[in-house]
Amino acid sequence: MRKASQIVVGVILLTLGGIFAAPAQPPRQSAGGVGVVRLAERGDAQAQTRLGFMFETGQGVPQNYTEAAYWYRRAAEQGDPNAQYLLGNSFNLGKGVPIDWVQAYIWFNLSASRTSPGGEREHRANMRDIMASKLGRPLFEEAQNLAITWHPKPERRTPSK
Repeated sequence: MRKASQIVVGVILLTLGGIFAAPAQPPRQSAGGVGVVRLAERGDAQAQTRLGFMFETGQGVPQNYTEAAYWYRRAAEQGDPNAQYLLGNSFNLGKGVPIDWVQAYIWFNLSASRTSPGGEREHRANMRDIMASKLGRPLFEEAQNLAITWHPKPERRTPSK
């Protein structure tokens, strides 16, 4: 299962055209001026996902699963499907958060529903189904209801300074 998760993370990286590539400079100072940390702090979901991945993998920052989960959650709550998948994986494996298959199911389900049709969507749906098989009927129904009633919560972006 861990190997499959690693492969999926690799596929996500390739799919996103390298937005997770290690920065040439420390995260607070990118070549574009405002660094990924400042963008993430201002509410940019893609930057939050990227920063979470940097913390998960130790690219440009010390590896810290708790910080990774924090940034994934912020982006996932805004509706970023990649962050939702990565947060689901964190809950599935207990990386930075306690193992929680209900939460893993919710985030995998949301991610699958927001990913374009194709292999990646199928994989995310398969991960959702694996989580469903780990849940008893009452927990499955709870997870399903939570996923159905979930709505994105965009962060209010603060102007750059």
